Amino acid sequence: MPAVKGAEIRRRRQRLGLKLGEFAKVSGVGYKVLANIEACSRPTSIEVVYRLAHALGAEAEDLLVNAADAA
Repeated sequence: MPAVKGAEIRRRRQRLGLKLGEFAKVSGVGYKVLANIEACSRPTSIEVVYRLAHALGAEAEDLLVNAADAA
């Protein structure tokens, strides 16, 4: 499962003025799942990453932790 940038997802969601519950409805991802992703306490599937990216108007790659980020 890919690691995601939870803080980046939260920042983008907030910039769009979406509360977590609203974002859950728009993205089709459960509220608790989103809360865990944003808290960086849960890896997620690539399908969920694409749903989040689409809802945020972002590229999926922008939400994923890559080797350079981890170093």
